[in-house]
Formats: sequence, structure tokens, C-alpha cells
Amino acid sequence: MVKGEEPSEEHVKAKETAVYKLASLYKDKSLIDELIQLQKVILPLFIDLPKSKVAKIVRSLFDLTLSI
Repeated sequence: MVKGEEPSEEHVKAKETAVYKLASLYKDKSLIDELIQLQKVILPLFIDLPKSKVAKIVRSLFDLTLSI
């Protein structure tokens, strides 16, 4: 992907899926510190994502964190 270019739907979906899978793994193993750290680490990934996707991901991660 070229800087300034809109990311493809496949690119966005791949990032979203990867975040959810890793977060789910952390939740299943009750690794709350790692789940919180994940939320900090993935912030730069949000640059390429539409705001609606970012809001959905952040909300999902927040809910997962609270459910541990």
C-alpha cells in the first residue's frame, strides 16, 4: 500500500481479523495485562483504517477487557 492511498477492503479486514484473534486468545487465557498492552500497541495500525472500523475494534477490545 502506498502512503496516502486508501487501503483496500481486504487489507482492512485482514488487520481487523488479526486484532480480534489475538485479543480473543488473550481473553481465553485471562491475560488482561497483555490485552491492555495490545490496545496500546495497535494504535499505529488505526491510521490505515476507516474511523468506523476503529470505533468498532476499540469498543470490542474494551468489552473483552471488561469480561475477563
